[in-house]
Amino acid sequence: MFVNSSHTPGPWYVGCHGLQIITIDAKRDEPNGLITEVRLLAWCNEDEAKANARLIAAAPDLLTALEEMTADLISHASLGLNENEVAMLRRAEAAIAKAKGGA
Repeated sequence: MFVNSSHTPGPWYVGCHGLQIITIDAKRDEPNGLITEVRLLAWCNEDEAKANARLIAAAPDLLTALEEMTADLISHASLGLNENEVAMLRRAEAAIAKAKGGA
C-alpha cells in the first residue's frame, strides 16, 4: 500500500550553525549527521524559519504516526467508514505517498 522510503531515520534535531543558518541533524551535536540547513535570508522572518526547521525535524515522527493511524483506520474499515473518515484516509494516504516520493 505505501511506497518504500529511504530517508534518514529519525529522530531529527534542530540546531544552529552561526547566526544565519538553522540545521536539521540526524545526530544531535555531531557534524556528520546533517540532514539539511534552513538559511535566514534578509527577507526571511527568523521565527518563521525556526518554525519551518522544527516542522522539517518532526517529519520522520509525523510520517510514522500518520502511517500507524492510517493502518489502524484501514483495519477498522470493515466496520464502515463515514464520508469524512474516507476523505481523511485518502488525504493521509496522499500525504504519505508524497513524503515517500510517490504521486
